[in-house]
Amino acid sequence: MYITNNETRPLKGSETIIFLLLGLFFNGLGNGLAVATNMGSAAWTAAATNLQSFTAIPKGYFLFTFGILAALTLIALTKQISWPHLLGNLIFVSCFSYLVNFSSQIFAPVIDAPLWLRIIIDLISIVMVGTGVSITMRVNVITHPLDDLVLYTRFKYLHGNVFLAQVINFTLPILMSLLIWYISGTIKSVNLGTLISFFGQGIVIGWADTHMIKHLTFRKHF
Repeated sequence: MYITNNETRPLKGSETIIFLLLGLFFNGLGNGLAVATNMGSAAWTAAATNLQSFTAIPKGYFLFTFGILAALTLIALTKQISWPHLLGNLIFVSCFSYLVNFSSQIFAPVIDAPLWLRIIIDLISIVMVGTGVSITMRVNVITHPLDDLVLYTRFKYLHGNVFLAQVINFTLPILMSLLIWYISGTIKSVNLGTLISFFGQGIVIGWADTHMIKHLTFRKHF
């Protein structure tokens, strides 16, 4: 929905596409940039990166699998399925997984930057991810299934508390990364940025809801 002259109207088709692409761009690029800094990325991306290190399978495949599992979990919780919405979400997660994989390779030289600069870049990437998630959540036509799951739990069970919804969402991938660390003795993409993302990503999303593209509001509450 979009607010103009104090009136709320549905998004036009062109606006929906533009906002979805913008959200995907910020989310995918931000995650890829965080991986490249090795200063800590969002929890699910960090888990995929550690699984890649442990199995030698590209992280994009794990990100796609996470999306599939999140979609199935949401279907189980809601006890209903919208095939067009599910298909759209799977297309979104496919594009997202490719963009993260591609951008993390493009930004790989960032690892040679000074520590202070990598920290700044990592913090910027967290804001980019939160902004991207906020945009796609508000459009709520198609989104990453994990974000769809957060959106559902946020309004269905947590009275709109995005901070708590995001912390719950990040707990499982953090445990996955720690388990791989315990088994292999190696951990990647878990650092200062991961800690900030764990406790701060929900805050960033809440901030972006009201400060980034202010006239864009939630299409549907659960």
